[in-house]
Amino acid sequence: MKNIIYKERKEKKLTNKKIASIKQPVIKPKNKFSKILTILSVGIIVLLLTFLISYSFGFIPIGLSVIEPIGNVKTVNVEDLIEELPSMADMPNLDKIEYEAYDTDESVSNITESYQDKLISEGYSLKYSGTVELDGVTFNVYGYLKGLTAVGILTTDEITDDYDSLVVYATGNALDFKEILDWYQNN
Repeated sequence: MKNIIYKERKEKKLTNKKIASIKQPVIKPKNKFSKILTILSVGIIVLLLTFLISYSFGFIPIGLSVIEPIGNVKTVNVEDLIEELPSMADMPNLDKIEYEAYDTDESVSNITESYQDKLISEGYSLKYSGTVELDGVTFNVYGYLKGLTAVGILTTDEITDDYDSLVVYATGNALDFKEILDWYQNN
């Protein structure tokens, strides 16, 4: 009789275990470290993709280069230009931006129109246009913006000898250009 009672109890335990395992799914405890690692990995991947897409579309100012103006172009030594226009040496952040000066046989209006067409087609928007006088020379100034990338163009037809126009093309971080723009407006 003891054997029969023992057998019945054993069968009931097995049956209860089977029922319990059928009714409740097996939940494995998650490792906190792997969960944190997964979240961190997904975050890094999203940030990298955002950066790469922004960079590829030109919204981040890395690896920028100067665009030459149209016409027959001759590069102007910027140090010589600064000697001729000493107030340009006072401009802030010149060491932080890419810039180059050119003499060209095209008119200021053609150069301006050419740059505007090219930059707008690349996704830039015109944010500033005006004139500024540096050491008695009047420059037409244009500022374009695309994300954090800025382009500044200064043109004049007053100080060239053998050419029709002088162009200074600068590109870099928009925050650096903000300080240059503030400097222009204060002078």
